[in-house]
Amino acid sequence: MEELVRRVATPGGTTIRALVEMSSLEATLARSIEGAVERARLIAEGLKRGVK
Repeated sequence: MEELVRRVATPGGTTIRALVEMSSLEATLARSIEGAVERARLIAEGLKRGVK
């Protein structure tokens, strides 16, 4: 991927700016999903303990 970016993106240009922004958005989205999955796991564990 880095090679592709190097070939198509001009340093300081619009393409590299968009790729950086997309990378940041992707990281934020991934953290959000991971947090939601962890919360769902904790809720499921609580429900299992409550059911006998």
